[in-house]
Amino acid sequence: MIIWSGWGILVGFFGFGCLIITEMCVNGAMHDRHYYELHGWPKLLAFWLAAGISWPLGRMMSQDKTIDPETGQPIVVPSKEKHSLFFIPVKYWWVVYLALGVVFAFVD
Repeated sequence: MIIWSGWGILVGFFGFGCLIITEMCVNGAMHDRHYYELHGWPKLLAFWLAAGISWPLGRMMSQDKTIDPETGQPIVVPSKEKHSLFFIPVKYWWVVYLALGVVFAFVD
């Protein structure tokens, strides 16, 4: 069961997409259909790519741009809408992906 709120499900799609794309690219580059399965560094790369995508995504989702009524200038304020996946806010998923990358790099 996947639990999310707001647009938090996007973090999961980006993470899964990075794993699939990395698997296809690494297996193609190494000319071996099982290279991705047998080595840890491609998973580390995939999770760190997902972290690189989720960090700006989380920052973007956690703030809203509005216009200051007094000055007429655009300002950034915290978002009222909550975006999370498995009760973890999107702005913190980059840390989860970094940690998962390290774990999967060393686990057979």
